[in-house]
Amino acid sequence: MPLSLTPMYNPDGSYDYSYSLFGEKPNKQLAYVAAAVFVVTAIVHLAQAIRFKTRYMAPAIIGALMEALGYFARTKAIDDPFNTSVYAVQQFFIVIAPVLVAATQYITLEHIMVHVDSSLAPVRPSLVAKIFVGGDAVSFVVQAAGSGLLVGGTTMDMVNTGNWILIGGLLLQILSFSCFLVLCVVFNRRAARAQADRAEAVAAAGGAMAALPASHVNPRWPALFLALMFGSACVMIRSVFRVIEFAKGYDGPIATNEIYMYVFDTILMAVALYILNFVHPGVALRPVKGAVPQPVEMLETIMTA
Repeated sequence: MPLSLTPMYNPDGSYDYSYSLFGEKPNKQLAYVAAAVFVVTAIVHLAQAIRFKTRYMAPAIIGALMEALGYFARTKAIDDPFNTSVYAVQQFFIVIAPVLVAATQYITLEHIMVHVDSSLAPVRPSLVAKIFVGGDAVSFVVQAAGSGLLVGGTTMDMVNTGNWILIGGLLLQILSFSCFLVLCVVFNRRAARAQADRAEAVAAAGGAMAALPASHVNPRWPALFLALMFGSACVMIRSVFRVIEFAKGYDGPIATNEIYMYVFDTILMAVALYILNFVHPGVALRPVKGAVPQPVEMLETIMTA
């Protein structure tokens, strides 16, 4: 069905959504439910950030609020489906918010590296968030530019151009996030090897075991790492879905059937945020009291003593 920027009506006087950017009449109740889901996780993240003094989790709070605003704006766009400005607002927040969810993943990995042992990190932990957030910032700008042309274009050429620019931004995000996942795997392997070395050091110490200081590393950190990887997989799947959606066009079978969006975007982003509510860095990375850091070099010294 061709797109119309002029309101089109059914014989009964109701909007004919098939001519709108939605392609079909969306479910308003689903949009309200989605908004509520993200409001709840935003509130919980805020409470946890205050309680555990984890200000670095701010991107999760902002990302959740942006998602909530996006779905609330969607309810307004459903009421006025031929108002491209309102549609642009909901599209912007829903498509862009996951960038902040991804930033949360980067920052979480950085703090895991610092907590476990910075020397095991393939790159300096302080650079992790800077590198990948910087990459996502470029992706953000490209996606925002594409979204603007997609919903604000006055000709089909402009709309199509915006669509492909948006796809380019999403591909940049996928590339950046793929590198991040590789970094996660490399660090986890090194950490596992270091843990095995520590166990060997404890066994080798024998009667001198008292010389081996207790580890400050919280035993819950592997659970947080698994939560991080699961949430990261959600972000990656969502990004791939969006590329496929936009490649099919604004009037394609995916873009005009909102159930795909709720399954491959809404639910996945909610899971990525909620999983860090259940396994929060403020708890999983709390240092063990009375213990001291044990870098790999210390273990090697004890083992060769």
